[in-house]
Amino acid sequence: MWRQRRASGLTQAIALVALALGAQILLGLANVILNIPLAIAVAHNAMGAGLLLTLVHLIWRHHQLPKLNTASATHTTTINREVTA
Repeated sequence: MWRQRRASGLTQAIALVALALGAQILLGLANVILNIPLAIAVAHNAMGAGLLLTLVHLIWRHHQLPKLNTASATHTTTINREVTA
């Protein structure tokens, strides 16, 4: 997904997920350092919900992309007879 982001148009969705993840980590660290003040704890929970929504959005956008034809040829053997000793 990361390598195909430019061609697929998912760059903004990936950036949004990265931004939400960074904010979630910073709020979690602030909770630990500041002994869990209520406002930061509520913001941390809200950002967790926001992060979940951005991930769902990214997955939905990824599934909306046209499917690439990556089917390979069927693998068959050149000898299709039973070998007996």
